[in-house]
Amino acid sequence: MPETESRTQRIRGPSPPNRPDWAVSTVCRCGTNLDGTAICPVTGADVALDEVHFYVTLHNETISAVQPDEFDHFVVADGAFGELEQLLEDE
Repeated sequence: MPETESRTQRIRGPSPPNRPDWAVSTVCRCGTNLDGTAICPVTGADVALDEVHFYVTLHNETISAVQPDEFDHFVVADGAFGELEQLLEDE
């Protein structure tokens, strides 16, 4: 990956599995001070939210001027970014 290309630039746009109207908007590597876990849709593993992980934001553009665009997110385990790229490319 070129140094100037961010993770978001690498995977922005594709739809995740089972969500054809949604597109990846942003990807950031982060940790939070939240307790709990989330299931990584890429690996199926539990991801501790207080440990470093990838936070993937999804965007669903609406047609209506009255209804705002929708946003959602999912968590990907740290170290599974390559698998995330592959999953999105396969769709």
